[in-house]
Amino acid sequence: MLSDRTRQFASDHGWYWPVVAAVAFVLALLGLLWLLRQGRSHRIRGLSMEPDDDAGTTHLSSRAVSDALENEIEEYPGVGRARARVMGSDKRPKLLLNVAYGERADLAGLRSRIAGDAVPRMCGALERDSLPAIVKLRLVPTKETRTVA
Repeated sequence: MLSDRTRQFASDHGWYWPVVAAVAFVLALLGLLWLLRQGRSHRIRGLSMEPDDDAGTTHLSSRAVSDALENEIEEYPGVGRARARVMGSDKRPKLLLNVAYGERADLAGLRSRIAGDAVPRMCGALERDSLPAIVKLRLVPTKETRTVA
């Protein structure tokens, strides 16, 4: 509710309500832009494989690379699901990897295979010496029936 003083000020100054509306509009627009920015992914769509301008440029879909990595890791014993995303920039890509594994998985062996086999193979595919990676391992209870004797 507006005070009498505010009402009097608004009636004495014809510009008051248009300015209030303009400020509200700008704030709403900034809020909408902020929300859209929050939902934006920093996922890379593709990677340039040959930086030499004279020889041409080969583009590799980051989705194809991450799908191959996911398929490889999902074949490891005890792994239920793997999700990989290539983030960052074309010149400085990084890997985000989420792996869900079951109770019977060998966690040390899984970590060793991811760090020693899967990620280096991806580096080779991307023609890079190294690739910063964040690997999140999550234990997922299995839905198996246990027999108690």
